[in-house]
Amino acid sequence: MTYYIDKDWLKNNGLISNGKTPPYNPKLIDRAKQLRKEMTKAECKLLTTI
Repeated sequence: MTYYIDKDWLKNNGLISNGKTPPYNPKLIDRAKQLRKEMTKAECKLLTTI
C-alpha cells in the first residue's frame, strides 16, 4: 500500500512517512517501545493468543 500525503503537511504536523508506511510521529517511538516492554498481564495474554 502506498500513501500519498502532502509532504509539507506532514512536516508542519511533525510526522514522518516514506510513502510506504503510514505517517507517524517520531517522538512517540521511545514511548511505544517502553509500553511494549512493560505490558500488563492482560495485554501479554491477548497478544500471545493472536
